Order: sequence, then structure tokens, then C-alpha cells
Amino acid sequence: MVSPRLSPTEMGAVLPQPTRALLLDQQPVWLDALERVLGELSIQVAAKLDDPGAALDVLVDERPALFMLALEYADGSEEAEYVRTARAAAKETIVLVCSSRRDPIRIRRVLEAGAAAYILKTLSEEDVRCAIRLAFERTIYFFTPPRSRPAERRPEETLTERELEILGLVAGGRSNAEVARMLWVSEATVKLHLSHIYGKLGVTNRTAAGAWAHGHGLTTGSTDMLPALRTRVVGARS
Repeated sequence: MVSPRLSPTEMGAVLPQPTRALLLDQQPVWLDALERVLGELSIQVAAKLDDPGAALDVLVDERPALFMLALEYADGSEEAEYVRTARAAAKETIVLVCSSRRDPIRIRRVLEAGAAAYILKTLSEEDVRCAIRLAFERTIYFFTPPRSRPAERRPEETLTERELEILGLVAGGRSNAEVARMLWVSEATVKLHLSHIYGKLGVTNRTAAGAWAHGHGLTTGSTDMLPALRTRVVGARS
């Protein structure tokens, strides 16, 4: 997804109430950078650690509102399992994964494990602040720098078949949970697809995406109508 760029006014200077965070990374420079960004949001850092086991102990004892972690030396499955363990240990804590790796499989695994966002370390401080604030809205995002899209291609031409299915069902009034059940996927997967859809359509929420779908005849509340929907879009592309 192309990350929504919010102005300082839109983001708000700080979060609405005092908040504490736990940081885990083996790169001291990144820990210091995160602490500075969190300070600008009036988030107090409870601890900065480089040991995953010690971080889990602090997580259980402190129960911070936010846990930002990076496990650069673990593979995607190990990282996802750690996120799952952290979420089980402190269910109310929001977990954000930071990484220098742009690996779709890794991203999918950590989001399905319960991470609220996957933040690339190449992002600007402004985008990291935006990611943190949006994470507190309980919405899953994949934050990555904007990429240019060929001007001659219409938005509907960039949507995958799965994205068309999800967009049509959401615009037809289906909730994320209903879409997940109908398509046999997790809610996390639905939310991730929606974030990609928003980026491709140039919108920021499901209401705007639904309005776009209605305006382009891409609306259905039933999986039975999906083949017709796909045929209509493919016909428009040819």
C-alpha cells in the first residue's frame, strides 16, 4: 500500500493520553531514532532492548501500550511466531514490526500473526509517526514509500482478481469478517488487501473505496456475482 501522508495538523502533535512503549532491536542507532520519534508523540519508552527473551519478560511485567520490534536475523516464520507469542502474552499491547526487508511472505506472516503494521526502516520519521498513530486506530497497514503508477492505466486495471472480489463485497455492505468467511481467508488478509486497494484507488478508507466501486459498477454482496464482476472488468480492460 502507498502509505497515507498526513500533515502534522491531521496527525495531531501527540496521542490523546500518556502512553508507554517497549522497543526491541539489535541496532542501537535505530532504537535511538525510534525513541526520538516516540518522544515527539509524547510516548514514553519503558525499555530499549536487544534481547528478544528479555523483551518478552518486560512485556509481561510492564504491559506497555506499544511494542515495536525488529528481528532482522530471524526468518519470516520465526519472526511471526515471536509476534504471536508477544500478542498472547499481552493482548492489549499493539505490536509493530520494523524491518529493512521488503518480503511479501514475511509481511503476510507477521500481519496474520497479529502485528498491527509492518514498517520499513527506510521510511521518513514523518511516515513512522503516521504508522504509529494509525496503529492505535486498530487498522492494519503496510507502510512503504509511494511508487509512481503509469498515468495511462485506469485504477481498475491495476486491481488483482482477489482485490476486485474484496472491493465488490465490501462495497456491497459486507464487513471484513463476512468477507473473510466468504473467501476462506483471515480478517488480517482482508485488511491487508484493502490497504492495497486504497493505495491503488487513491482513497484512504472503505467508504471512499465503496463509493468508487459503486460509481464503476463493481459492487456485489454475494460470491455468486463475482464471476460476472470479473468478466465486466476484464471486458473493460480489453
